[in-house]
Amino acid sequence: MATSNLDSIELHDAIIESINMDFSSAAVTVHIAYYPNAESQRRIQGKLSFENVESIFQAADFTRLQQNSAAGNINYWRPSNAGQVTVHLSR
Repeated sequence: MATSNLDSIELHDAIIESINMDFSSAAVTVHIAYYPNAESQRRIQGKLSFENVESIFQAADFTRLQQNSAAGNINYWRPSNAGQVTVHLSR
């Protein structure tokens, strides 16, 4: 996913597969499986890469994320808001 295309990517019902935080380089990579468009029946692999990360807040219930993974873990996301990215997970 190129940066210029982030606003056009719909991550509703995407699955978070893993999150890698590299503290030495201040980088975060989120590996996901998402539907490339509204008509797609199958998810494809993708990753969200963030550089120069100053802070991250994360609370995850692994059991609930696994239970809800078939329907998708990501409920909503906002790619950029003054340098901030927001991802809302399903409960």
